[in-house]
Amino acid sequence: MGGVPGATVRTVPVADRGPVTIRLSGSADAPGLLALFESLSDHDRYYRFFSPIAPSLRLARRWATLAERGGCGLVATIPATGGERIVGEAGYAILPDGTGEFAITVAPDWRGWLGPVLLSALLSEADKRGIPILAADILAENRGMLGLVGWRGYAATEHLGDRVRVVLPTSGTVPQWPESLAGPRVVVEAPGARWPAAMQAQSSGINVMVCPGPRGRHGAIRCPELRGEPCPLVRGADAVVVALPSSAPGDDRDQLVMAHRTHRRDLPVFVAGPRGTGLPPDVRRLSSDLSDEEVVDALQEALGGDHERTSLVRLLGMLRPLAGLLRRTHHRRPPPAAASSGEVGQRQQSPTDQGDGPVV
Repeated sequence: MGGVPGATVRTVPVADRGPVTIRLSGSADAPGLLALFESLSDHDRYYRFFSPIAPSLRLARRWATLAERGGCGLVATIPATGGERIVGEAGYAILPDGTGEFAITVAPDWRGWLGPVLLSALLSEADKRGIPILAADILAENRGMLGLVGWRGYAATEHLGDRVRVVLPTSGTVPQWPESLAGPRVVVEAPGARWPAAMQAQSSGINVMVCPGPRGRHGAIRCPELRGEPCPLVRGADAVVVALPSSAPGDDRDQLVMAHRTHRRDLPVFVAGPRGTGLPPDVRRLSSDLSDEEVVDALQEALGGDHERTSLVRLLGMLRPLAGLLRRTHHRRPPPAAASSGEVGQRQQSPTDQGDGPVV
């Protein structure tokens, strides 16, 4: 299922510019990938690698040969004098839990449409290989990448400082919970996939997936529950929080609450803000004046857990997101000497080093 390096995945005709060929990458693509990385501005390199590193051939070679380590790499090429030019790349490396950590880069003169095509192709290849989820850390200021994953459909699992961790399904529009995940699971519907109490909930041992709302671009419904279909996240959740504004388009907030109740009558459902007049009395309200700690206490009570946890359990929960941030920061921000010595290439054995690329 890994495919042969150089095998064409898809061809996209482009008026006045010739065809763009998207194919599986291999070691021979390292010089072309290096040229692509070197064409990026320092700003773009920071988006891609979380550091304005000087790209090296070793780094490019490791990214070109992801398939040798169970991942997948794609390159987008166009005809050029004496051969071809790589104008975009996308790839993922495999994490220990089976998730694929992905990244995308598009040359400055090819942005606007190639990013979505590359992401679609990468998700398709991951699906063929039995990878259910692709994930990435994205800088909060990288609106191009956030717009790209928003087009496809995603959920956020962490907001840590200046970055957000997103997960994308390789099929469908909603990801699923990792099978190995321990602890209670809460799905939150919130604008922009940002929920103020998320970090407090995670520090208390609650797993949180925040969806950015039931509609995508141009108002298209992407939430399966509003289409009368069960949502894989809700199916595996222990509680749901609908934190959409009461003035959401099409009365989405109340419709979502009722849809969740229809598909999971046993599921505790919370609504943030005014409760509304048409909702069942057992839908619980989270008042806007509650602190994050009080919100989490209400969740833990509904989940049947002891919200007065022992200090040790609370401490371990608080250290979990911090440990993740330190791990990724350690990998992504090497001292300049390490970058220039080629250690960056070695660091790519850790899939999370790849970051997210400029795709606009």
